[in-house]
Amino acid sequence: MARSLSGSDRIRNACKFLGTVLAATLAITIVAPSPASAETPQIGLDQSDRQQLHDFFAQYGVDPGTADTLIESLEAGEAWDSLTGASPVSTEIQRQENQVVDISTYEDGSIAVSVVPDLHPEVSATSGHATPQSVSGCTLRSTPSIDYYDQCLARVDLGVIMMGFYMDFQRVYLQGAQITRYWGHHHRVIGGALSSHRLEQWSPTQVRYSADVSLAFEGFPVGWTAWMQANVSMTHAWTTNN
Repeated sequence: MARSLSGSDRIRNACKFLGTVLAATLAITIVAPSPASAETPQIGLDQSDRQQLHDFFAQYGVDPGTADTLIESLEAGEAWDSLTGASPVSTEIQRQENQVVDISTYEDGSIAVSVVPDLHPEVSATSGHATPQSVSGCTLRSTPSIDYYDQCLARVDLGVIMMGFYMDFQRVYLQGAQITRYWGHHHRVIGGALSSHRLEQWSPTQVRYSADVSLAFEGFPVGWTAWMQANVSMTHAWTTNN
């Protein structure tokens, strides 16, 4: 006949069982890897992405070696100077037919290119900090008092991110300039995505295209809003961006 356990024996056995469970739990905790220690996956560019970036740099005279270095830096999570608001170390301005092309070069070799209509050859179409941007491709119709610029492309191209849209604007003698129509926003992103697109008129002379941007490269901000804006005046049209 089995001997019944006394109250003290039952307490002693329960303590032994709890001790065994606690030891096993601690062992699992020590062996299981911490989620924070998991290695962050490395984001890479496919061949198409690399070719797009090489084409962008080659179009404006960046040598292939510098382009390779910039692309490697991007994959390592290092933002180019042209993406951080740094000041350019040199600027070259070219006039091509009815356009002004402003090429700014930064210390790390990245570039910013602005292309805008040269509404008056004697007036510079850009000023201040240049970014890869354009307002171009317009069809001009003129009357004695009004110049109509139709189907103009407004575009900002940072290599990694491009945003743009189309617009019509006009210059009215003794009254001023105004944007009369805007449509067709479009974009390109390498290594990320845009969402929540907004195309809005901020004033008679300003239209802004904005979107939430997410880049998959380490070192880039998460959940920020990218925007580009077309601006017109009686002397020129230009774009700004963040």
